[in-house]
Amino acid sequence: MAIDSYALWNSSSTSASLLFILFILIIASCMYIFIISLRSYLLIPIIHSKQERMSILSPSRIIKKSTIFSYNNHNQNHYYQSKKKTFSNDPSIYPFVSVIVPARNEQDNIERCILSLLAQNYPNFEVIVIDDNSTDDTMKIMKEIERTIVPANNRLKIISLNHKPDNWTGKTWASQQGYLESRGSILLFTDADTYYNNKDTILLTISYMQKQNLDVLSGIPSIELRDFWSKIIIPLWDLVSVLFGVNIADVNNPKSKVAYLMGSFFLIHKTVFEKVGTFQSVRKDIQEDKALGQRIKEAGFNMRIVRLNGMMSARWSRDLHTLWHGIGRTLAPIAITNGGKVIINLIFIFFISAMPFMILPYTLSITVIQQIPFMSTSQILQFEFHLLLFLNIVSCLIVIIGAAIKAVKEYRQTPVYSLLAFFAAIFLTIAFLYTTLPLLMSNKTKQITWSGRKYVYDRKEERFPS
Repeated sequence: MAIDSYALWNSSSTSASLLFILFILIIASCMYIFIISLRSYLLIPIIHSKQERMSILSPSRIIKKSTIFSYNNHNQNHYYQSKKKTFSNDPSIYPFVSVIVPARNEQDNIERCILSLLAQNYPNFEVIVIDDNSTDDTMKIMKEIERTIVPANNRLKIISLNHKPDNWTGKTWASQQGYLESRGSILLFTDADTYYNNKDTILLTISYMQKQNLDVLSGIPSIELRDFWSKIIIPLWDLVSVLFGVNIADVNNPKSKVAYLMGSFFLIHKTVFEKVGTFQSVRKDIQEDKALGQRIKEAGFNMRIVRLNGMMSARWSRDLHTLWHGIGRTLAPIAITNGGKVIINLIFIFFISAMPFMILPYTLSITVIQQIPFMSTSQILQFEFHLLLFLNIVSCLIVIIGAAIKAVKEYRQTPVYSLLAFFAAIFLTIAFLYTTLPLLMSNKTKQITWSGRKYVYDRKEERFPS
C-alpha cells in the first residue's frame, strides 16, 4: 500500500510539474502576443478630425467658405440642401478625386454607402459605383438613388457589368472598370459596405496625404460587428492574427517587406496606380488589396496606413458563413508561400487560446480530489495542485481579457462576448485546419465562397481561379 501511495504521489507530482511548465509557457506566450499587438496599435498614426480641420491642405491655401451638399433622409425621400462651411469655394485648389465603389450583392449596404459618400464636404470629386453582376436588388437600389439624387447632384456615375473574364477575380475586374471611367488625379477605392460617419473624411485624408507627401494612403476603418458569432470570434482573431505576419504597423516601415492596403479605403495617385500596373497586375488575386500593396512598396513609393477613428466604418463579416470564408481567404495566400509557418502558428494558437480551457476541468477536479480526507495527500502536493489551478485560471483569464480589450478598444462592443473565447479558439482552429491542410496535402484549398463567387486556391497557378 505504501508503494502504491508513493507511486501515486510520484505520478501526480510529475503531472503537476509538467502542467506548471505548460501554464508558464502559455502565460508568457500570451504576453508576447499582447506586446506585439499593442505595438502594432500604438505605431499606426491616427487622423483626428478636430486636429486636421485646423490645417486643411497647406498653410498657403486658406479655406474660406463653400457651398456643399448634404443629405437628409425623410420618408425615404433623399434631397440635398446647401449649407455654409468655412472651406474655400474654389474647387481648383483641391485635386479631383474619383471615388470607386465595386459592389456585388450589397442590397443591405449600398444605399447608406452611396449617400454617405455624396454627403462629403470635399468640393471636387465624383462617385463611380460599379454593379458587379449582382443577383439581388443592388442595381435596383442604385438606379433609384440615381433617379432621385442625380438631378440635385451630378457627381454620381453608375456602371453595370454583365460579364467577367475568367482570368480576373470579381472585385479586381469591377474596380478596374471604375478606374477606366475615372477622371480624378487621385483615386479612392472603397467598399460597398463602408459608411462615412464624418462628412469631412475625404477632405481630411486628402489634406493628410498632401502634408505628408504620400503616394498612397490607406485607412483602417472602425469594424462593425453585428452578428453574434463575429462579436465572439473577431476580437480573438484580431489578437492572434499578428502571428501570420499581419502586423499592419510594419507597413509604415520602409525597411520592412510587410505591405498591405485596406480594401475598404485607400487613396492613390492615378499616376502611381498606373505605374504599378493597375488592377491588371493583380487581376487573379482574391486578396487584391494585399497584392497591390506589395507591388506599391516594392516599387519604392511612399505609402502609409492610418487609423480613421470615428471617420468611417466597414463590415468584415455578416454571419458565420462569411466569417468562415473570410478567414480562409486571408490564410490561403499565406499558406501557399509559407505552409510550415502556418502550421506552427496554428499549433501555437491552439496551445495558448484553447488548451487552457480544455485542461481546466482536469486541474479543477484533481484539486478537489486532493481535499478528500481518505486520500491522505501530502500538503506539498495539495499546494502544487492549488497553484496549478490558479495558473490555469490565470491562463484562461488572460485569453478572455485580451479578447475583451480588443473588443472594447477596436470594435466598441461590450466585453461580455469575450467570456466565450474558448468557442472562438475552437472555431479558429477548425477554420485554420480546413483551409491549410488540403492545400498542404493536395496543393488545392477547399472551396472558398466570397461575394457570391466560388474560388479554389491552386498552388501550381498560385492564384484563385474562379
